[in-house]
Amino acid sequence: MAGLRFGAKTIRNKRKVDVIMKRILLAAITVMAFLGTFAGTPNTAGAAEATVGYVNMDAVFEACPGTNEAAVELRQLQATLQKQFEEESPPLDDAAKAKLEQELNAKLAKRQQELMDPIQKRISRAISQVAQEKGIPQIVKAEVILYGGKDLTKDVITAVRA
Repeated sequence: MAGLRFGAKTIRNKRKVDVIMKRILLAAITVMAFLGTFAGTPNTAGAAEATVGYVNMDAVFEACPGTNEAAVELRQLQATLQKQFEEESPPLDDAAKAKLEQELNAKLAKRQQELMDPIQKRISRAISQVAQEKGIPQIVKAEVILYGGKDLTKDVITAVRA
């Protein structure tokens, strides 16, 4: 996970880890959903039924089963790896410390990907399902809507929980 550091540069506030994880996940889901809505969708730019839907990704992420458990597991793993670094690094020179830090960060990133990939896929499928059911060819994050559009957040939450 980019930004996580052990030793003197440790992110002490576990809440920051959650925020970073959410931003990465939301960015990936948004891209996947955005690309998925255009795949095989005819051009309906002038049609009256062409609508833009929007989703509050933070709410969907929080409602998705498994998200909280994944966050807890990642915080615990980060704490374990931090402790491991603190125990193993004192006798090491700077190069060896850097290598150890890199290995531990890679282990954390790998586990994050293993835990978050199924969640990302589940949310992406729910967004695609709701878009198809509602006949809405484009869905964007709620934060980018200034005016208009159809809020699909509740529908996506229902679909992601199903």
